[in-house]
Amino acid sequence: MEQLTTLTLSSDFWPRPDVLAVGLNDRDIVAALRSGRWVRIRHGAYAAADHWAGLDDIGRHRLRARAVLRATGEGVVLSHISAALEHGLAVWDAPLDRVHLTRLDGN
Repeated sequence: MEQLTTLTLSSDFWPRPDVLAVGLNDRDIVAALRSGRWVRIRHGAYAAADHWAGLDDIGRHRLRARAVLRATGEGVVLSHISAALEHGLAVWDAPLDRVHLTRLDGN
């Protein structure tokens, strides 16, 4: 699984299409998750378990927010708490369980 090294060096998270593009398959993903080398940060996005473990709650939210943003495409932007965190602003006791997005099409 030399492709794992390529993935590890290329990004702080890996969308499933990127994983498949380097030659891994769904069985490789499951094996990496079961072995504890990877964690699922959202549906179709994975990160190295040691990287994820080293993040605090804000870092984890920011990583998950970037994964959600990448999956949703160009029609949305981060908003509310998610945008504030991405800009380095402090949020006190704000719930970090949801990524906040705003659609750019006005709907």
